[in-house]
Amino acid sequence: MLCLGSAADETIEALPVTLDLQALGLPERVEARNAMTGESIAVDGGKVLVSLEAKRLTPVEISG
Repeated sequence: MLCLGSAADETIEALPVTLDLQALGLPERVEARNAMTGESIAVDGGKVLVSLEAKRLTPVEISG
């Protein structure tokens, strides 16, 4: 589980967050979703492409 936050005044679209999957004990292919809404989040290799709403926290569940 990740909790990402934004202090920006506007929504940030497709922010790439790089994960070290091996260090986290995760497989090469993972899935991500918003833990509050259940909405899928794009994953490209070890990068999770998260949209962050202005001045909010976004919980992201990673599974593999």
